[in-house]
Amino acid sequence: MRAASPSQEIFYVSEVINQLVLMGKKGEVKTIARSGYVNFYEPNIVVEYLSKASRNSDTLVKLTHSYVSAFNRKDIDGVLAHFAEDALLFDPLVKLSGKNEIRSFLEEFFSANKEISFASKSILAHESSSVIHFQLAVGSKLYQGADVIQWADGKITKLQAYLTLVAHEKSKY
Repeated sequence: MRAASPSQEIFYVSEVINQLVLMGKKGEVKTIARSGYVNFYEPNIVVEYLSKASRNSDTLVKLTHSYVSAFNRKDIDGVLAHFAEDALLFDPLVKLSGKNEIRSFLEEFFSANKEISFASKSILAHESSSVIHFQLAVGSKLYQGADVIQWADGKITKLQAYLTLVAHEKSKY
């Protein structure tokens, strides 16, 4: 391959591309910074890359557990400590922007709902995202759902909540 200009560098990616072309598949080529290139043909580089990814995932899982714990305790300051100043929070009923809006929502939500239980069924993390599969009991209502969280520098930058009502206990009176 020849570079379009002498200042550009071209990297051979793999024979997989050749196979895709021979199969009539289409792809997309994107320019990446040299610092973003990883040479997976060297075993020590693969081990280093996987180790770094694993450490990052472990960190996000711990941060996510900490967020769930603070929410379950109704610890508004503890919950907000996990959010970036300009964080976004979306769920089926609200679209919030910034810590002040999130604080106001949490204060109102916790005040209006004395019985809350937020339990993570599982937490998955990869790169800069984590997902909480959860059950949320609010009074006599039971919701099931998932929070998809984007992280940067150890803070939540965006939380998108998806939930559905799965049970509602009717009053005996």
